[in-house]
Amino acid sequence: MVKLEKREGKIYTTTTYNATFIKKAKNLQGKWDGEHWVFDEKVENLVREVLKDIYGTDGEGYTRKVIVEIDIDRYDDIDGQDLKIGDLVIITRRTRDSEVTLKEGVIVISGGFPSKGGSVKNPRLSAYKDTVIRVEIPETLYAKIAECQGVSLVQDDTDLEAELIKIEEEIKKLNQKKMEILKKLGRD
Repeated sequence: MVKLEKREGKIYTTTTYNATFIKKAKNLQGKWDGEHWVFDEKVENLVREVLKDIYGTDGEGYTRKVIVEIDIDRYDDIDGQDLKIGDLVIITRRTRDSEVTLKEGVIVISGGFPSKGGSVKNPRLSAYKDTVIRVEIPETLYAKIAECQGVSLVQDDTDLEAELIKIEEEIKKLNQKKMEILKKLGRD
């Protein structure tokens, strides 16, 4: 979830936790107020760029999404306790003895994760062999991993806006055809 608000010369962002975002927010002189990251409006464009880079959206406007499957045995971007798409963590294990946490929209298609993994100092996902996950992500994030091993595009048209436009165009064509027929029948 990403939300951006402008109030009284400040930019307020609400996001899911991400260590990379925090680092970049601090570089932009962002301050945590306990609920939001707050920035001066002068850096609004930079804040938007960072949000789009990490989360695939700045929280405003329409963001096209795709569904991908990731074969964890073959995927490159696992650093032990996290599985990432770019800088966005989608699966994590905080401690050795904690369950794996799947971020919103992530489902396990096959395989899975043990209830514990790694060591006290180095927790690990330790996915079972042949574990495959499915997740809906912004298309811009998919572009970052499209060439990675173990990544496959399942559905690239979860775009309801595009579907709606297609339907509206079909309705328009049908209405034109209806008008032509009515004209031929003399009922225009």
